[in-house]
Amino acid sequence: MSITEKINIEKIKEVLRSFRERTKISCSILYTQDGTVIAMESAKTLDDKHIEKLLGVVCSNIVALAEHGIFKLKEGYKLKQISIQAGEQLDIIEGFKIVLESVKDNHFLLVMIPTSLNLGVIFFEINNIIRRINKEIA
Repeated sequence: MSITEKINIEKIKEVLRSFRERTKISCSILYTQDGTVIAMESAKTLDDKHIEKLLGVVCSNIVALAEHGIFKLKEGYKLKQISIQAGEQLDIIEGFKIVLESVKDNHFLLVMIPTSLNLGVIFFEINNIIRRINKEIA
């Protein structure tokens, strides 16, 4: 049985869609540590399956690199969150932040956030969404 057969993908997609519509984030992706994209919700359509796979692989490699660094610092530490700022910080219209957040076991959530949004509210919402996703992951 594959990972996607154990999870109610439609429910996860609905959770991500609701999150995007409420907060006006650009994109959210639930993926596994090996780069498998479980569910994706985006304001703009990304019809190309290759892009979806590429995003999963790139994100999983970023997480692997960070976890390797954390492990070197102290064994037993776990990765909670990685944030990447893109664009000028002063340019709140064109910039965005990418947040990679640990969900459960080897599941991660990627969220692309326009810097024009209130990050405190978004991080509060991310915590709520992670709790909802955890209920759907077996």
